[in-house]
Amino acid sequence: MNNNLQYLTDESGNKTAVVVPYREWLALNKEHDRLKQLVKIKSNLKSAFVEFENLKNGKEKLITLSDFLDES
Repeated sequence: MNNNLQYLTDESGNKTAVVVPYREWLALNKEHDRLKQLVKIKSNLKSAFVEFENLKNGKEKLITLSDFLDES
């Protein structure tokens, strides 16, 4: 990211906002979307591993494919 940022300040000189060049804003949004997707994937994987451990330790009951399809 370039340092083409502009800062808006109040009467006391406190920064209140940032103006980001549009191309940089688009790049930031694209990276943000990529990171959100990565977090979602990691969360789903973590849930899957927890569920697997619970099944392995007998804390959850296995269901058959037929039972699973009947629930839908």
